[in-house]
Amino acid sequence: MPASIRPLRVALVCAVLTSGCLLTMVAHAQGNPLDLDPSFAGDGTLEIQLALNDYAAVGVFEGSGEIVVFGDSAPANPSNREGIMQRITADGTPLTPARFPAQEFGCSVPRAFFSGIRLSTGDYLAGGFRQASCGGLPRVFSNLQLQSSGGITQTFDEVPFSNQLALVLGQVEQADGRIIAVGLVSGSGFNVASYDVGVARFLANGTLDTTFGSNGTFRWDHANARDNAYDVTIDAQGRILISGVVTSATGLDWVVLALDNNGALDSSFGTNGVFLYDRAGFDDGANELAVLPSGRIVVAGVTRADALSADFTVLGLTQAGALDPGFGTDGVAIVDFGSSVASANAITVGPGGLIYVAGSAEIGGSGREARDAVLTVLRADGTPDTRLNGGAGVSFEFGDLPADFPQSIDVDATGERILVTGFTDVDDQSNQRMGVARLIGLDSRLFADGYE
Repeated sequence: MPASIRPLRVALVCAVLTSGCLLTMVAHAQGNPLDLDPSFAGDGTLEIQLALNDYAAVGVFEGSGEIVVFGDSAPANPSNREGIMQRITADGTPLTPARFPAQEFGCSVPRAFFSGIRLSTGDYLAGGFRQASCGGLPRVFSNLQLQSSGGITQTFDEVPFSNQLALVLGQVEQADGRIIAVGLVSGSGFNVASYDVGVARFLANGTLDTTFGSNGTFRWDHANARDNAYDVTIDAQGRILISGVVTSATGLDWVVLALDNNGALDSSFGTNGVFLYDRAGFDDGANELAVLPSGRIVVAGVTRADALSADFTVLGLTQAGALDPGFGTDGVAIVDFGSSVASANAITVGPGGLIYVAGSAEIGGSGREARDAVLTVLRADGTPDTRLNGGAGVSFEFGDLPADFPQSIDVDATGERILVTGFTDVDDQSNQRMGVARLIGLDSRLFADGYE
């Protein structure tokens, strides 16, 4: 679309010390699959600024079409950071957010949400960290069970691990109602080399499940260097699958771990429960993962063929934890957005087993300020679905700030709406806002008979 007739974006800016907000909308005609949805906030995108630095970790659709976003917000002093649950109406109107500070010690200490899921009870579970003192550490695994209105149903047991740094970055609910939380745990403060994969399991009532792993937790270190988990899901066999990064002799690599229901590595997957992937000896890493209706596994992340490039990459794995030869090229699908630097940050499986993947890419320039949000939809074999934008991925911006970084993706039950959430900021990261976009999916009638 020519710039002269490009519809105005929506910017919602809430002054830090006032309750006033300014919302401007311009609507245009309904579009095609993978177009931004003009019935949402005027042009399909929404920026939310509550303070100086705001972050949207995950957004999910409700059955009503409303959206719930979990993240955090901080003014100039990051010690005042607080977890945020932000509801947005189906037409793109943000409601008053629910705020969850962690000020308990006569000083300001932060809380942040990096993950959020909807539970089978209809409540939500927001996970991240709570700082447990005034001095920066320890930060502990922290999960709050929240009502849809934002009220706290219960506070889960907090897990300190080594009483240093422990962050929940992913969560999943098992079929029996127990909750798995994964992330990174540190053995030495903010020393990245001391990071390990950390896992905790909770009963539905929020207490730590001591039948799992070692008194409710599992900790894994690959090679005495940086390792951490970003996401977790449950496969068709009930195994707990965890994606993230490990450090090897050549740098960072992809890792997918499989744990059994007792919290031990499952030897039926990969090599003694571990799948590792390194494309060409440069830094790579897995972000999120999902399971297809067939039971096969798809993992989104970034790979590098050389030190200067980065590719938006999706791996397909068999249930045995090996690259799937029926997916992409020998198990690897690299999506080209016409950029030498791109990454796949979020993945989900929608109706009909379609694979929706969001991330960012340098579009029309180089450097952080050139990063735009990107999205593609793949079939189960890793090839682009040509019904959506002819199979080509799309790029878009959350708003006026130059750098856009999607962190999550969701598809509604009909497949007709796609939700991408993340953050947008300036090049020096001194002003950051929540970013939300809703895009048009496929007509739900295509999925009605299961033979799409």
